[in-house]
Amino acid sequence: MAASIGGFNVLRDSKVYTRPSYYFALSRAVQSHGRVADEFLSFSKLHYTLGVGNGNFKHAAPEDRERGKGSHATGFFANASYEIFKNINLIADWDGVNANAGVGIRPFEKYNIFVTLSAIHLFEGLSSDGPSFSGTVSAAYQF
Repeated sequence: MAASIGGFNVLRDSKVYTRPSYYFALSRAVQSHGRVADEFLSFSKLHYTLGVGNGNFKHAAPEDRERGKGSHATGFFANASYEIFKNINLIADWDGVNANAGVGIRPFEKYNIFVTLSAIHLFEGLSSDGPSFSGTVSAAYQF
């Protein structure tokens, strides 16, 4: 179990609407056990996070209020990731305002390079103009 406290949009451009948002979250990797080549291993296929926050987690954007999509978000967020195949995870997320879904891929086992493809704001009636899509490529380095 891990705990985190954080914030985003703390240093922001006054020309763009953003509100400072702070959060507290608990994350957990659910451990599984198995044998590989006579070696007992502990690993995790399921990871999840539960959190609470203010700012963007609790209040809808002005554009969404003007469009009649409500003025409040839930203040709570959650996500889960499950490894369906080796190095391929399905991701489900509630960001306090709307649902998101995606897939995470680690294409090269030898390197810490990751590709994530996401559908964001799946339910048009809750926020935004409808779903949008995102893709990222990232690399991790352990010091």
